[in-house]
Amino acid sequence: MKRTAITIAAVFTALAALPASLWLAALLWPAPQSYPAITPFSWQDTQAQWHSLSESQAPFTLLFLGFLSCQNVCPARLGELAGIARTLPSGTVQVLYVTLEPNTDTPALRQRHIDSLGVKSGRLSPEALSQLRRELRDNSAAKSPAHHVNRVYLLHRSGKLAAVFNQQPLQAEAITQQLSTLSIL
Repeated sequence: MKRTAITIAAVFTALAALPASLWLAALLWPAPQSYPAITPFSWQDTQAQWHSLSESQAPFTLLFLGFLSCQNVCPARLGELAGIARTLPSGTVQVLYVTLEPNTDTPALRQRHIDSLGVKSGRLSPEALSQLRRELRDNSAAKSPAHHVNRVYLLHRSGKLAAVFNQQPLQAEAITQQLSTLSIL
């Protein structure tokens, strides 16, 4: 009888501790964030050629939305992305800058200031850019491109958003760590 009572008490204690242990596990080891897929889009490079994510030789694309007349965020991010493009193993990640001001960021300017750094640059149609920004929740620039965010998006060639990087400065180690969790590196 005493043994049965001890067994029952142990079972109830274990059951009572279960919610606390699940909470602690979620706190210490949070589940990876799940991101939605975005609508496939195509961009035009500085040579007037159209490209899409699905055509990329690399399984992932690091995407940054910016503009060349930006005084603060864009020059810093472009420098970081150029360093990342040189650091990551060839063929693992394509680094892409998409202009928010296609009329100002001409192909010649993008070639000279972006493509020369080892970062691909492109422009989207106004409709595609608007849709992409809406899906990425990059709506801070609803009034003007000057109010944009410094996020860098990691997209799979299928269009699945794999990660969003907000940290300043963004370093290759953060990208490498994310790629290793995705079993790419």
